[in-house]
Amino acid sequence: MKLNDLEKTIIKHFLFSKNSSIDNEKIFFSDILVKERDITQIGFFTYFEKLDKLKPCDTSETYTFSKLGAKINHSIETGYLIYVRDGYIDCVEGFTYGQPWPDTTSHIEPYSI
Repeated sequence: MKLNDLEKTIIKHFLFSKNSSIDNEKIFFSDILVKERDITQIGFFTYFEKLDKLKPCDTSETYTFSKLGAKINHSIETGYLIYVRDGYIDCVEGFTYGQPWPDTTSHIEPYSI
């Protein structure tokens, strides 16, 4: 499975927060594969194959990054957890705050919390 626009935006924003940059987004995201995507009533979990480009720094830390939000479709506030395992982005979790997760995403405004 390929990444969707929301997943690309969240990964890009996370990497930027870790002082990593993406020179060419089309090339960068072209070979990132989704291992599994689970949609829930209020969000999603997306799991990734292990790739060097999904390693934001030279450490092998395992942690959860939780300082990322986005307004989607101009009105739905969402939050995101980035699960880093052994230094690699392993999973992105997205969720709403009590609203159902939308079927489509037309507008994404990411922000740091």
